[in-house]
Amino acid sequence: MITSDPKIVGIMLSDSVIVEQGTGKLSLLNCFSGFNAERFPFVTPHFFISVFVTNLEGKPDEINMTVRIESPRNGHVYASASITMRPTSPDSEPLVRTDVLSLPFRIQASLPNAGIYNACVLLNNQPVDQRSFRVNARTETRGVIEGEQKT
Repeated sequence: MITSDPKIVGIMLSDSVIVEQGTGKLSLLNCFSGFNAERFPFVTPHFFISVFVTNLEGKPDEINMTVRIESPRNGHVYASASITMRPTSPDSEPLVRTDVLSLPFRIQASLPNAGIYNACVLLNNQPVDQRSFRVNARTETRGVIEGEQKT
């Protein structure tokens, strides 16, 4: 049972994640804050939303964590991914408030248009936190991509 209020200390977007076998440490590769799309609907490449949660205490039977990509305007869910964690053995140490759980979620979404989307985090089906990211419309006009000069 978890007896404390979870705190999200980070929500990161990246192209890839490497989890070190011995320590469980994450290496996030190619972190980013949004997408540039040439057409809509835009199907994102597979990417990772890594969540870092702390302030958990106790010995839960299981922890269910979900990330969802939602519209901030109407709450429509475009994609979701979930993880269920169980103690590895009955003798597992309980969580203490200073522990940080690092959880990468592989996800892909089809987004209907340019704009702001939210990456929302739920713990045991309860909203905990979110971060926004932008999808930009990238248009090409006579050899010049908006905001860039072709050479």
